[in-house]
Amino acid sequence: MARSTNHRSARERNQAVREQQMRLSEERRMRSLRSEDFQMDEPTSPAREDDRVRFQSMTSSLEREEQERERPAERSRSRRQRQRRTRQRVRTEQAVAPRTKEKRERKSFAEVIGKAHESDFSVIASMILLCFIGLVMVTSSSYYYAYNKIGNPLYFLYRQAFYLGISTVVLIAAMYIPLWIYRRLAWAFYAISFGMALAVLIFGINLNGSTRWLSIAGIQFQPSELVKLGVALFVAVKAEQYQDSIKSFRTFVILLAIVAVPALLVAYQNLTSGIIIAMIGLTIMLVAGCRIRYFVILGLLGIALLAVVIVLPMYVPLSSFPGFMRGFLEKFMYRTNRVRAFLDPFKYVQNEGYQIVQSLYAIGSGGFFGQGLGESIQKLGFIPEAYNDIIFAIICDELGLLGAGLVMILFGILIYHGGRIAMRAPDPFTTYLAAGLVCQVGLQAILNIAVSTNSIPATGVSLPFISYGGTSILFLMVSMGLLLNISRYTRQSN
Repeated sequence: MARSTNHRSARERNQAVREQQMRLSEERRMRSLRSEDFQMDEPTSPAREDDRVRFQSMTSSLEREEQERERPAERSRSRRQRQRRTRQRVRTEQAVAPRTKEKRERKSFAEVIGKAHESDFSVIASMILLCFIGLVMVTSSSYYYAYNKIGNPLYFLYRQAFYLGISTVVLIAAMYIPLWIYRRLAWAFYAISFGMALAVLIFGINLNGSTRWLSIAGIQFQPSELVKLGVALFVAVKAEQYQDSIKSFRTFVILLAIVAVPALLVAYQNLTSGIIIAMIGLTIMLVAGCRIRYFVILGLLGIALLAVVIVLPMYVPLSSFPGFMRGFLEKFMYRTNRVRAFLDPFKYVQNEGYQIVQSLYAIGSGGFFGQGLGESIQKLGFIPEAYNDIIFAIICDELGLLGAGLVMILFGILIYHGGRIAMRAPDPFTTYLAAGLVCQVGLQAILNIAVSTNSIPATGVSLPFISYGGTSILFLMVSMGLLLNISRYTRQSN
């Protein structure tokens, strides 16, 4: 209503102006003007000047009123247009954002890592030699068992060669997949490995008295091997993400939680694998720059927990513990027995100490040069599954200290050059990841050799690249493929 009233008053004013204009025109026309009135140099009369000024003022006032009426409408129209353009731009950006982000990530990562060059030859050579020694020793240590139990003395040779063939293909693929893809999919590796570790507790298969396996489509594998890779990738990504606050206690707790949850799930059925997973994550955290005092405190707490769970039941009867602790300690009682056998294996030679004693016999009988390839006595039924976790003792028996020393030197070369790759990696993520992968191989080798020589209590850790097993060799090759992939972008020394 107010708007129509404004329009009507404007029309009335316009009409009044037009009438005024017409009246002035009529007066000028009817006035008898002399010819000199039209000359340019004659001054304007005061009456005409007043009319002109009055007319201009009325016209300008009307124009201002029209502009004032049109300005809100124009503002609202322009605001709607801006909002429409903004919504359209947002929709366009949302449509192209994933592709743009991926291209930008590729470009920035390519700028950081630089141009690819050849992979580290020392790592490749040591790994090939270890796999060849493993193939030979698996055949030598298993043919007696395979002939008597399966009827084919080369059964384990064929299977190990098959596993190595598949693993080699996987290693080559892991070497040439762009590193930025591993960074983006780290959370997926971690989530899948965590889910499988949890599935072992529910659907796990019990083999040789332990539940460590899953069976999918008839294929059995150990999820703990996948957990090692998933934890290494995800912790490396998160350590880089929290690089600015890596020394804070809050960041230490966050990274520790990421490591501890899958490690504890695995440790419930396989304590040694859980410790290895924890050590991989803690190594990455240490390299990333977390404060050392936090690791000292954590180490003291871990030692105290192991002492209560494993060592204390050796001297205190279980009936002396509260009821809520008794069931938990009974679950770990077999580890307590392993500690007893470690302290005095010959006292428990008929039980937990049997394998340790037979391993020591094999190592002692090998001497410096060994008894010769295929000549070990201990593999003839004395050491159960000699081709598996205890294979280092057979190496000592048949190849002597010389062969065992060669194996340890090859592991030393691999670990040394793996450390060089980590130190020369192009960015924090690849540095942390390489450190974690090298820690995995080195720690497994040390633990396996230490068990064979009775330097630590018995564990179920395989000797990398040498022990028989499909899951172990497959994921080790993936880890080594990643390490060689990083070595293609390491900073070259002058």
